[in-house]
Amino acid sequence: MERRKIGVIIAQAEENSQSLFMKGLMEEAYVYGYDICVFSMYLRFQDTLYRQIGDSNIYNLIQWDAFDAIIVLPDTIQATDIATRLEDKIHEVFSGVVLFVDKDSRYFPTVKINHYKPYKKLIDHLIEVHHYSDIMFLDGWKNHVHSIQREQAYRDSLTEHGIPVDPNNIYYGNYWYDSGKEVVKLILDSREKLPEAIACANDCMAIGVAAELFSNHIHVPEQIAVIGYDSTEEGKNLKCKLTSADIPARECGRYCAKYIHASFEKEPIPEFESESVIFQGTSCGCERKMQPEKYFDEKENFWNTDHAKMGYSSYYNKFMEDLLSERDHRSFFNTIFQHVYQVRPFHSLSICMNDYWNSSEVMISEDAMRSNGYTDKIYRIIKCGPSEHTDNRISFDDIFEMKEMIPELSEQRECPETFFFTPLYFDNRSFGYAVIGFTDTEAQFTEVYINWLKSIMQSMEAFYRQNGLRELLRQMEATQIRDAMTGLYNYKGFLQKGNELCENATFDGKSIAVIAIDINKLKDINASYGRKAGDAAILKLAQLISESQDDDAICARISNDEFVVAFPVEASDETCGEAFIKRLSDKIKQYNELRKEAYEIEICTGIRCDMISGSEALDHLINETINVKNNKKAIEQGKEERAGVLTDKQKADDHLMEFILDNNRFVYHFQPIINARTGDVYAYEALMRADTERKISPLDMLESADRLNRLYDIEKATFFNVVDYIEEHSQDFEGKKVFINSIPGCQLTGKDKKKLTEIMEQHAGELVVEFTEETEMGDVQLKELKNSFAKMNIETAIDDYGSGYSNVNNLLRYMPRFVKIDRMLMTDIHKDIQKQHFVKDIIEFAHDNDILTLAEGIELTQELREVIKLGVDLIQGYYTSRPQPYVVRSIDERVMNEIVQYNQSLNARLYKKEYETDYNDTVSLVQLAANKYTSIKVKKARGINKKIIIKGSVGFQPNILMSVEDGFRGTIILENVSLAGERGIPCIDIGKKCNVNLQIAGENELRTGGIRVPDSSVLTVVGDGNLTINLNSGKYFGIGNSLDEYHGELNFYQDGGIIINANGMKGIGIGSGLGGVINIKRGHYEFDMKGQEGACIGSVNGDSELLIEYCDMDIYSGISNGTIIGSVNGDADIKLENISAKLQGAGNIITGIGTIAGNSCMVRLENVNILSNIRAKECYGIGCRAGRTNIYIGYAAVKSVVQGKAAVAFGNSVMSAKLYCSNADIGTNAVTEFNSDIGALEKNIQLENGRAEFILNGQEIKRQILAARL
Repeated sequence: MERRKIGVIIAQAEENSQSLFMKGLMEEAYVYGYDICVFSMYLRFQDTLYRQIGDSNIYNLIQWDAFDAIIVLPDTIQATDIATRLEDKIHEVFSGVVLFVDKDSRYFPTVKINHYKPYKKLIDHLIEVHHYSDIMFLDGWKNHVHSIQREQAYRDSLTEHGIPVDPNNIYYGNYWYDSGKEVVKLILDSREKLPEAIACANDCMAIGVAAELFSNHIHVPEQIAVIGYDSTEEGKNLKCKLTSADIPARECGRYCAKYIHASFEKEPIPEFESESVIFQGTSCGCERKMQPEKYFDEKENFWNTDHAKMGYSSYYNKFMEDLLSERDHRSFFNTIFQHVYQVRPFHSLSICMNDYWNSSEVMISEDAMRSNGYTDKIYRIIKCGPSEHTDNRISFDDIFEMKEMIPELSEQRECPETFFFTPLYFDNRSFGYAVIGFTDTEAQFTEVYINWLKSIMQSMEAFYRQNGLRELLRQMEATQIRDAMTGLYNYKGFLQKGNELCENATFDGKSIAVIAIDINKLKDINASYGRKAGDAAILKLAQLISESQDDDAICARISNDEFVVAFPVEASDETCGEAFIKRLSDKIKQYNELRKEAYEIEICTGIRCDMISGSEALDHLINETINVKNNKKAIEQGKEERAGVLTDKQKADDHLMEFILDNNRFVYHFQPIINARTGDVYAYEALMRADTERKISPLDMLESADRLNRLYDIEKATFFNVVDYIEEHSQDFEGKKVFINSIPGCQLTGKDKKKLTEIMEQHAGELVVEFTEETEMGDVQLKELKNSFAKMNIETAIDDYGSGYSNVNNLLRYMPRFVKIDRMLMTDIHKDIQKQHFVKDIIEFAHDNDILTLAEGIELTQELREVIKLGVDLIQGYYTSRPQPYVVRSIDERVMNEIVQYNQSLNARLYKKEYETDYNDTVSLVQLAANKYTSIKVKKARGINKKIIIKGSVGFQPNILMSVEDGFRGTIILENVSLAGERGIPCIDIGKKCNVNLQIAGENELRTGGIRVPDSSVLTVVGDGNLTINLNSGKYFGIGNSLDEYHGELNFYQDGGIIINANGMKGIGIGSGLGGVINIKRGHYEFDMKGQEGACIGSVNGDSELLIEYCDMDIYSGISNGTIIGSVNGDADIKLENISAKLQGAGNIITGIGTIAGNSCMVRLENVNILSNIRAKECYGIGCRAGRTNIYIGYAAVKSVVQGKAAVAFGNSVMSAKLYCSNADIGTNAVTEFNSDIGALEKNIQLENGRAEFILNGQEIKRQILAARL
């Protein structure tokens, strides 16, 4: 006899209440021998319409006539209208028993769980056992039937015990952890003292409450009691076990099975009665029952809300990575099959796919099933049984009718089973569905299984997309591998076929011969006889090449008149390719003799032969062959041209240069590079010379090689020869670097490059490769070159910097270790003020970016002294040492002494004289400057310093710095003070573990650096004066700390202004690179900041938690990639209250308030007036790029103006933000290619009271403003 079947319609079946319900239903239904089919969405509701369609599509699988009874849990299905449509559908087509659970139906009977009695027990427990009277209540969604019952229980329990019900003690949440956290924040902000207990409407919110209390150093239950409701396993298993009560969901499940059975048998329907048991944990204050062997660390936050730590997130789980690495359908599903063990135990598991499962094109197209169920034919590709060792198979031809849902339902089985059906989908596209079955009532649909399926679905989408793209590319490539004119392969086709050719040759132990061919003087043919004649010549040559090649050869036309041929040859064949060239030449000769045209076809060829494997090696071999052919052609052409144009000297030089190159007649002289501080030899530059009787200068050698088109040969000879010399004389070079010049545009390629790389790797840290600025490289080529040198630990230098071609951007592109300042700037530099200023700027900029500077061409003692004074690091020139054919270990003793003595005298002139303060001291900058002091040290006193007063005078600008000794605690008053020193050094450097009260009076300025506050110190700024900070260095900070450190606590209580003007590469106004505490409570803030990356207030790479209130701000940011208020790369939690701010920014990627790349952005604006105006390629007025974004605006006027390709006024670029405005005047004006002014779904934009104006690309957007909820 066929079993009766109960269908269950549910969502989020793994949740605690649903799971308990299913256990009870299974227990009772199995008594009667009923099968159960559960159709479940993954989530109660989805955040996009497409995902809602995909998730709810599982309900379209239901075959109503297959069931005897239907149970619906409509309260779990909160997606728009789905539960209502299902109710109507059931009413229309189903005639069996129907039961709704926990929510009234228009047509069918309902079973409701009473939450009143168990929750009242919990409140009674708090009052009667623990005698609490100040009990705060956190309910769920307001006006929800479950919330109403729990709130009434709370009210009645208090009333029965004579405790007044205070409406201010009742809060509403969303039954999730974040509600609990938010309520604690509200309590701490609004109440003078904590309540005695917090009663929560479920365990999730209770855990959130306790976690946030712990974060604020408030312990449960010692300082406050917390209870939940629904007794989740998570709450039971915490170290401080959560007092709670069971929801009688399991009893409800049992009752539903009894109800259905009674309906089948026409028996009286029983009444639903349930009794809930309190789970007495320790969070309410009941006696702690800890396991004695477990150590309890009160610093450990055991209120953990991170499900991932108990879920499907093992570091060792590589399931998704394995799926993403597959390239064909069978391997993909086989990988799923191999990972089924991760979701055991179960009785059965099936992965069922629509009939287009093996068509990537359909899977990602409009033809995929979207909102109307599944295909008529279903492929069950994976079927697994209860044992890991038997009844498991993967099959690609197991097909059944969709109306069967799963074949087991119609098969004879020993015992009843519960089948959970869930969709496999992406957005609104259906892949199929999964079915997992259980016969054991304790084995349940779990979060692990859900995440396992999510991995499959996400990987399926990626797999089908990649396969679809690969197929499309294959189709496109099929039409793109042939040359349209000749029919031969093009270069892409040649490499594809060549890869197979190379593999076969390698297998046979053969080499590959490559021949490059082009037509001599094709330009002359085109010019004299027209382009048609030139095309005819190309076509004829293509034909003759095809006729000349063997069957195993491939041929391609790779440019206008350039062809390549490749074929296998014996590895020992020294005449490879010559037979082919002879055949081709003979055919061309025959054609020329017989043709009727006035021109002849002449060719130039090049041959290379090597044993290679793969298309990459073939590509290198082709390039080498073309170089051989081009060099050969250039030499021949050059000979013809020079015959009538060159002078006798040039002809002689060219003849000599050919001899030098062909016979490697190079020698090298080595010029020492000197340490500008010690006079020691730091390195050598290798300089090329000719080993011939007739002398030829290096410049003439290069010019001649250029005419001969053989600069590449010089490059090759130089590197190999110099490295050989270093190896032969290794003791002479010990500990010294060698600079080698590279010729622009002549870097080695192919086998030469590979061989050189192997050699240079053996000399890591010893070689420096010099480039001139004229070495023009694309960004990709430059990046590859820099990465290559970095891997080999080879440093680079830019030569001749400072000539007319020079620019800062080029220097930053190369980011060399050394910059060699052009010798023209060194000539008479001691006489030329302009040269001195220019060179000084180069040196400072280089030092800011960690680049060493080298002055070359030093020929006079005056020049030597001047560059040392300017701060150069290295010196090279005839004055220190001429190039020698051997290695000079040290320079002339007189010159070395001169360098050392001049440094000593310079240091004496730059002697730093420090003034140390007394306990209570008044210091005059005018007097200090008169006495040649260069710094002030504020000393730590034995007690707490009363007051240190630093006095200046308006307009007086001495070069004096200030530091504060470690451990200082006291007040420092700045009165009309101006401080400055070496650029990039803090003007005020506060030591560790200090607590400094900085009082600002009058007009004060820090001219070359800011105020450093290490992470162990506290700075509080007070006073009614103004402080201006000017920053102009590569990396900078105004008040805080450097970019790779945290800063200490920064408090601003001043009534005066903080003005920061900054210009550099990377920096921060107030804050640091890694972040710290910033509290801005009063004052005026005016910033003008420029650079490549940074933030005005907050942090660069760390999280930023900011409280800013009772101040006004006028900030302009010209930082290319930066944030005005918040973090650049970290999370942002920002609260602005009672402020007026004008924020402006222009750059590449800018956020006004929030973060760019952080994972979380929380912004709260209350009683503020803010105008944010941002122009950038990518910009966010208030929000972030893609992180979790919540924005609250209350009693405020906020307008966000954005302009850019991807510009968002509020929210984020992935449309996942939440924006809530209450009693606010809010506006946007967005000019962008983005499809909305606000990066949030309309349902997540809540506007209550107030006014609003939203403009996108000149068009007004209407959004509804609701009346405030009571």
